[in-house]
Order: sequence, then structure tokens, then C-alpha cells
Amino acid sequence: MKAGLLLAVALAVAAGAAQAEGGLDGLAAEVFTAITEAEEAGGDVSELVEGLDRALALMRSGDPADEYAAEGLLNDLLVEAEAVRAAGARRETYEAAVAVAKTVVLLGAAAAVWLRGDGWFWRLWRRSKAGYVAE
Repeated sequence: MKAGLLLAVALAVAAGAAQAEGGLDGLAAEVFTAITEAEEAGGDVSELVEGLDRALALMRSGDPADEYAAEGLLNDLLVEAEAVRAAGARRETYEAAVAVAKTVVLLGAAAAVWLRGDGWFWRLWRRSKAGYVAE
């Protein structure tokens, strides 16, 4: 009877540890996905990758306190990854708006030169040659 109870408790503890390990692995995979999305959005993810490496090292240690710290670090990284993704998306939107504005100004200047440039050129040429006398 004692051996059966001891075996049942050991199996329950092992199953709980395996479930917690799978939970941490799933959380690490979720953080990795969030970091990938942040990078695709144009965010700087170097600090996030370093944090993920630290969390994975803590997970590999096997110490329950380290695993608890790794879980907290992974949760923090998940929040930071979303902030980095949003900042990257905002920056890309800003850069696209600036590129459109530059294109519009360049096309407007090109159109003005195309339509009025000939007159401007000859007027400037006549002014520069105003005192010139041909022999």
C-alpha cells in the first residue's frame, strides 16, 4: 500500500513537472514568435533576443528558482516584444509618409522646371548678359 501511494505521488509530481516544463517551453515559443513579429515590423530586437537567451539558460539549469525567474523574464519579454513591434510599425509608417512627401515635392519641382524652366533660363541668361557688348 505504501509503495503504491509513493508511486502515485511520484508520478503526480513528475507529471506536474513535465506540465510546467511544457508550459515554459510553450511560453518560450510564444516569446520567440513575438520577437519574430517585432523584427518583421521593423523593431530593434537585439535586447529581446539577449533576454530570451538568458531565460533559456535559466530554464536549462533545472533549478526550480531559476525556472520561476525564467517564467517571469519570459512574461516581461512578451510585453516588451509587443511594445517593440508597435514602435517598429510606427517608424515604418512615418518613413513611408516621408518618402511619399519627398516624392510629391520632387515631382512638383520637376513639373515646374518642365513647364516654366525654359523661360526662367532665358530670363536669367539675358540678365547676366545685360552689359555685354558683342564686337
